[in-house]
Amino acid sequence: MKYLERWEKNILIDVIRERRWKMVGHAMRHPEELHNIILEGMIEGKKTARRPRNSYIGQIKCDAKVKTFKELKEKASNRLEWRSGVVN
Repeated sequence: MKYLERWEKNILIDVIRERRWKMVGHAMRHPEELHNIILEGMIEGKKTARRPRNSYIGQIKCDAKVKTFKELKEKASNRLEWRSGVVN
């Protein structure tokens, strides 16, 4: 039973990663939309003093194997290349 649970968990993680990847690619190709403004972190106001956590965009950069947000945007600009990253 444990093997089956572990296998199902891995499948679920892959599905989440794939959907997150597709959503971010879509959002980055629409620069004027609100969701892209949120992803870029261009929201006005003060940030609370807390321990830095792994951010959503940080996780995407890790998945895409890039260091900067600019590299991530360049990668997302080519839809076919971005989609091939989902499969791999």
